[in-house]
Amino acid sequence: MLPLREETYDNHRNEPPLDTALKDLVFRIEPPLFQKILFSRINLALRELTRSGQRTLSYNLSNGVRVEYPASDQGYYLSSILRSIFEHDLHVRRLIVGLSGRNMRRALEIFLEFCTSGHIGAEEITKIRLSEGQHVLPRSLVTNVLLRVNQRYYNSDASYLKNLFGADEHDRRPNFFVRLIILKLLAKVWRSPQSGSFKGYIRVEALRHDAARFGIEESPLRRELEYLVRAFCIVCEDFRQQDITDSDLVSIAPAGHVHLEIYCEQYYLAAVSEDSWFDDESVARQIAVRITDPRKHYLPSVTLENADDLLEQLEARRTKEVAAYEAVHSDNDLAILTDLSAARSNIGKFELANTQPAWVGANRKFPVGSIHVGTIVNSEPFGLFVELSGGLTGLIHSSKLPPDFPSRTELALKNRVKVKVLSVERIDRRLELQLMPDS
Repeated sequence: MLPLREETYDNHRNEPPLDTALKDLVFRIEPPLFQKILFSRINLALRELTRSGQRTLSYNLSNGVRVEYPASDQGYYLSSILRSIFEHDLHVRRLIVGLSGRNMRRALEIFLEFCTSGHIGAEEITKIRLSEGQHVLPRSLVTNVLLRVNQRYYNSDASYLKNLFGADEHDRRPNFFVRLIILKLLAKVWRSPQSGSFKGYIRVEALRHDAARFGIEESPLRRELEYLVRAFCIVCEDFRQQDITDSDLVSIAPAGHVHLEIYCEQYYLAAVSEDSWFDDESVARQIAVRITDPRKHYLPSVTLENADDLLEQLEARRTKEVAAYEAVHSDNDLAILTDLSAARSNIGKFELANTQPAWVGANRKFPVGSIHVGTIVNSEPFGLFVELSGGLTGLIHSSKLPPDFPSRTELALKNRVKVKVLSVERIDRRLELQLMPDS
């Protein structure tokens, strides 16, 4: 007797020969829970470490499981990683299990890459060592590891978490929402009750027809559909990953559900901004400059600014797409499918938690490239400090001033000058300014 995939059994249980099977026969093999496999493997590794006769330490996880580990650096590290996964239980464990598609070998591969990621740096390892394995990695770092694995820069093709806003600039009408719309449409089918035997599945022809209503052309749809299939976000009924035809049945997979849960998080948006096409080159250059320095690349300030830059582009493109759609159709289906309000809310909460009230929204009050008039409030050898409206103070660096600026009467304290905004960093509370020639 051959084991069957669970989808195959569920879809054909009422057809011969499965409908004649005795009830006590099992036609599918259910994988064990990820946490059971993980505990078993970790305990095996820890037992090997304790064979040298070292003393052991222990603690209880939030789910009641008691973990014992050897008092060694390797034991500390494994214990801390395990604690971090279950400390953020609903977040990390669901991500790993969902991305693996219930394939436990793939789940363990993700966990192994997590353990060996270069993003868990010396500072975190020192904390693990000093706390004797009690340290819990911050959620921002855990998400960053899953997004980037062992790469410094985010790459959608190499990551387990794909960029749902990837657009191809070579398309006749580049569309940032094709992947998102495909997953949203399939998720709607997956949730809806159906009388047929293939619950959760839809023919590609029907999906193509639904997508065309939202302005998605056939070529981009097929390309992005196969991309999501190869990414395990969508599953074909026969498990094929290429040359998918109109008659094929497709369904959203567990990894697809994971992407729909995470695409509005600020860490996700900040990462995918590094691998997204921008029609405004100046914005792309700003992002490139922020991530150049490895010491600042993953700081909250860079996360906020990069996530906000990407979201502003998406919101602007969404406004145009929705306006064009609603000019033809009387419903708001496209607005619902491409809703980004949760992303804006998450970025707003992140901003409030990491900066002072006066700097909240400073990037919109003083957008890069905008011109303002301010008052010189301080002069230092390295530059002039200029106070703008709202009490925010920016710096004109000495490299952007005449060599004799300290002695110039027009650049004396309390004088009004015209400046241009070069950069805004809300969390670090920095405004970089440039003196305008007519000041």
